[in-house]
Amino acid sequence: PAEARAAAAKAYALMLEHRVEQVDAGVAPRCIVRQAGPVRTRWPKHLSLLAGLLAQHFFVQVTFVPAYDVRQGRAGKALELAGSADGVEIAVHVFEVVERAATLAWRQHGRGSGRAEQHRFLEGFVLGYRDQLAGEQVAAEARGLVWRGDPGLDAFVRGRFPRGLRTRRTRVVHEGSHGAGREAGRRLVVRKPITARGEGVVAALTGPVRRG
Repeated sequence: PAEARAAAAKAYALMLEHRVEQVDAGVAPRCIVRQAGPVRTRWPKHLSLLAGLLAQHFFVQVTFVPAYDVRQGRAGKALELAGSADGVEIAVHVFEVVERAATLAWRQHGRGSGRAEQHRFLEGFVLGYRDQLAGEQVAAEARGLVWRGDPGLDAFVRGRFPRGLRTRRTRVVHEGSHGAGREAGRRLVVRKPITARGEGVVAALTGPVRRG
């Protein structure tokens, strides 16, 4: 587990280095939009937290947009991720892995079956994974890798939503199962997605950035 976490931290640093170099060089990647997860009438708090985590650490912008679930025949909201093609691929992969891992960890937790306790555990799990990423970010910044945003992505999102986006503030209760979930989230290791492409951010997960 320690080796896997070290490898994940190295992968994050390589991914960050790649994106910083792209922005510094004025490279504007082709931006795309992709939905993460199904259309939901209500998004649970832990998934809202996860969406914010993606925006903070995985070089995408996120928004909940009105959508219609054809299978269920009802309106709801979909989570859209905007960014470079490979950046969005990574972010969607992280969303799916963390969501599944959080659910599995709750099933294995085994203490209490109340819905409120379940929500606290799942919120804690996501925050625990965020703690891990924050540590990796601090380590990267110590090496001079500081992410200041992507002007090209900002312009792309403004073009799609000229009236601006609304952000959601989420209150989190730090008690009970929340602590157990957070500890479980800190131990999570997200491995790279399998991809046919050999360039961009996905490639940065498997080797050093090519220079010159």
